[in-house]
Amino acid sequence: MLAEAGVQASGGDVVQIPERVVRQALESAPSIFYLYDRAGRPVVTYGGDHVHFDPGSSGVHMLDPETLEHTPSSTPDLVRLVKVAEMLPQYDAQSTAVVCHEVPKAIGDLYRLYIVLLYSQKPIVTGAFAIETLAPMIDMLAIFAGGRQALAEKPQAVFDVCPSPPLIWTEFGAQNLMELARAKVPVQMVSMPLAGWRRRSRC
Repeated sequence: MLAEAGVQASGGDVVQIPERVVRQALESAPSIFYLYDRAGRPVVTYGGDHVHFDPGSSGVHMLDPETLEHTPSSTPDLVRLVKVAEMLPQYDAQSTAVVCHEVPKAIGDLYRLYIVLLYSQKPIVTGAFAIETLAPMIDMLAIFAGGRQALAEKPQAVFDVCPSPPLIWTEFGAQNLMELARAKVPVQMVSMPLAGWRRRSRC
């Protein structure tokens, strides 16, 4: 596919993308697009100087507001966050912001999206945890949109797809980009991969 687009792909881990291919791709992309709520109204604008907010992700621990205990996050935490964000006008979109530890990891991304769709009418910022769960997530959104074609015309979510440090595209990330592009579902990439950190202890 890269070779057909004019990219020099030798079959190794590195490809050389000519400037003209990059410019053609940028020119073919829309300069502005919208995310729609469950009623089909444009709510979030990507483009120009527009700024919108959604809850961050992905929380793996919560501070219990009653006991002040630091515990692994679970479904009630995600439901509470979604309900609060739903009522705050400062948040134009939701996000699959909490990892529910009581749910099997194999369906964790599907489950988070299900909870947000269940409790919210706002557009969603989300992402798949595995190649195998991406298509079902798109199908879940399509149910609310009225089918995949309707979802492509009025997208209700944007997916985060990011390279791994230092700017390496894994099979998982690259496959996500291709499948989302084929479904005409918007994608956003974090401009700077999170390098992480390591704390060293001394004995």
